[in-house]
Amino acid sequence: MLPGSWSITDRLIFSRAEPDVPGFDIWEVPVKSPTEGRAVVQTRFDEGATSMLSPDGRWLAYSSNRSGMREIWVQGYPEGLPSPVTSGGAQQPVWSRDGKKLYYQTTGAIMVVDVDFRGPRITFSKPRVAHQGAFLASEAWTPRTYDVHPDGRLLLIKPVEYDDGRDDIIVVQNWFEEIRRLAP
Repeated sequence: MLPGSWSITDRLIFSRAEPDVPGFDIWEVPVKSPTEGRAVVQTRFDEGATSMLSPDGRWLAYSSNRSGMREIWVQGYPEGLPSPVTSGGAQQPVWSRDGKKLYYQTTGAIMVVDVDFRGPRITFSKPRVAHQGAFLASEAWTPRTYDVHPDGRLLLIKPVEYDDGRDDIIVVQNWFEEIRRLAP
């Protein structure tokens, strides 16, 4: 199970793999009735490793390999027909806080499209680069490595720029005391 986002009606949207069934599907489960989950997107393809609901709760953005490579798709929520957003490979969709932009990751860049909700249809502008340069790229089944601040700035995880050949783990104990000492 890979958590995606929360709906405005207190439902958890997540990806789930069924035993003996290929691929991941997107499911929802009510917080107050966790045994009453249902499939939102269920196909023979891998979907939803990084699904996210729009801020108004009307649209679900997710990655899927239904076109032969991982792309971003958007569909109405809780039901609707999928519409492609990208071509050429993409993953990790993230809505801006106002829902007017949709960001996604491609090889070496974070891209953004403007979103237009006129009527029951949704359309997208031509994509443009929101960030290009050093950031920790995500693989298809890992958690998102970036987010969008409410003011539109990107929060990115920077990659480690050196490798000294060591695999050390540093454990800090009593770190609250250290914080109190440094910032009384």
